[in-house]
Amino acid sequence: MIDRIIIKDIMVDNMNIEKIKIRKVVPNNGLVGFASCVIDDSLYLGNMAIFTRLGKDDEVRLVFPIKET
Repeated sequence: MIDRIIIKDIMVDNMNIEKIKIRKVVPNNGLVGFASCVIDDSLYLGNMAIFTRLGKDDEVRLVFPIKET
């Protein structure tokens, strides 16, 4: 079973999105994985939760972590 997916780098509206990684997890209350990527070699986005929409397994949404200070 594959538990990690690495996607090729992509370019969107002059924004370079690289090092895209998706890690699948055992589904739990709609949570199906976590994602990370690097934008323009300067912004790292990590620990983005991937959820399926209730009743619609073909639709997903990303949930970003909240850091309280």
